[in-house]
Amino acid sequence: MTINTLAPELILAISSYISSQDCKHLRLTCKQMGNYVADYLLRSIVIDVKRRNHAATAEQLRLLSRQQAPVAAVQRLVIKSLSPHDDAEIRRPSQKRPSARLSNANVAEAELGITEEVVYRFLKDALMSLKNVHTVVWTPHGTDTHLAHQILLSSLPGLPSLRHVEINVTHCKIPLDFCSLKSVQSIKYRGISQRFYDDNMKSVARALFQLPRLQSLDMECASHPTRPSVEAQNIHYLFSGQEPGDNFQPKLRHLGLWFYLIRLDSITLPYFRSLTSLELRNTNEPQLISSSIQPNAEQPLDCNSRFDDVWLALRHHQIHLEKISVDLVVPAFLDYLQSYTGVRSLVLSPRSHSGQSLDELATRFYQESLSAHATTLQNLAIRAVEEGPWCFSEKYQTELSQCQKLVSLHVAIESSQLSGRPYSQLPPESDAVAVLITLALNSISHLSSIYIKSVAPNAVRGGRRITAVEEHLSTVENQIMQSIVHYVPPRSCTRTPIICVCINQGHNKMASPAERWFGARHDPQGTLSYIECVDLY
Repeated sequence: MTINTLAPELILAISSYISSQDCKHLRLTCKQMGNYVADYLLRSIVIDVKRRNHAATAEQLRLLSRQQAPVAAVQRLVIKSLSPHDDAEIRRPSQKRPSARLSNANVAEAELGITEEVVYRFLKDALMSLKNVHTVVWTPHGTDTHLAHQILLSSLPGLPSLRHVEINVTHCKIPLDFCSLKSVQSIKYRGISQRFYDDNMKSVARALFQLPRLQSLDMECASHPTRPSVEAQNIHYLFSGQEPGDNFQPKLRHLGLWFYLIRLDSITLPYFRSLTSLELRNTNEPQLISSSIQPNAEQPLDCNSRFDDVWLALRHHQIHLEKISVDLVVPAFLDYLQSYTGVRSLVLSPRSHSGQSLDELATRFYQESLSAHATTLQNLAIRAVEEGPWCFSEKYQTELSQCQKLVSLHVAIESSQLSGRPYSQLPPESDAVAVLITLALNSISHLSSIYIKSVAPNAVRGGRRITAVEEHLSTVENQIMQSIVHYVPPRSCTRTPIICVCINQGHNKMASPAERWFGARHDPQGTLSYIECVDLY
């Protein structure tokens, strides 16, 4: 039996589960397959109305609204600009004839006006044609009109398969109504809308009570709170809009907070009782918040709980998380990990914290906290931000070997642990990369992916010496790849994990590294084969 002999319904069902790239390959096998999978090639649609492509985008909306596009398999919708007036600077006026410059400008504005009318006319029908879309990502632009946003938000409740919504509210022209999205399971709320902040926060709070399927909430800001927003960037402010009663049954399973303050009390704590996943990023202790907002204040502001108090509260109320992602490790967090078992995913980006020794915390984590979850842990990522005790070394292999169910491992390598560096006295068998691969082959049978990253040493870390940081990272990355190339698997090896190395490609304008991952795998004969190269930024 071949795939051609299967019923068309089965072929269509199979096509809906394979990737779009595999659908393209399947389409090229024969004309019959091409006809079957034609409607499943398009999995994502981007609506981005701009001056330079306004005519094409207008035609896109027309085709979608008339249901003349193959959208049966489209599951992800990305919406950006809804106004063709957003990038007027791209068109340069003629410098030869001022009259021609004025005439072309008038023609262009007239064309843009027609495109804007097309957006108003066909946007709703175009969105309603995407019956199988389950994810909508919307990033409004500042030049979008009030009417365009109104049409868009009124159309979202009509998507029957909508499950995940991600909205950047910075340039929203109207307040959001999440309660109208009855089938939504997760909300990602990015940015701050100064004009509609109260309305949007109340909408999110109502959604937690009224949407029966909502289980995931991510709240992300772009920076730490300042004096005007210190109360607003606080989950206490969010949850206080709907104070839970005695019969409150929390449904939230995942909570992610970026640059938000956490104050656990009788209002906020009930929402944590049902959590199985928690992500905390870029949050500070109360005294740090107070010093940045009120430099001369003697007492910290009552807007944020200490990190130790957060984990003490979770431990006291026996809230056992299965997925944890944090960028600040404190002693109470390690005590919390030791108090139970069952973590399946653990992502740590340990940064220095006043009054705490990174050496002591790292030693406690590997020797005490990690062992409590060795039988359940599937994903472990220790993303050290600088060379030091949190980087992988030979002394931690015993603790990692106990994690028999690990599928993915993300570690940083310290330059002193590589045998290929100049003047190194380290024997090849003690090379950190070789030790890590051998550990995966001998002790962690389920491990399918290893991610290795170089980090800056303490001496040159920071924006003042970016060139020195880049030189160091480049040198260490080359040494890591050389260690992978020179590694020879044992003869008994039948499978090796994919080994991905982070390649830093300089710094962008925001002074954050642009990264690229190089993936490779050894075959049983010891030959290294190229696997993949994935852009992360």
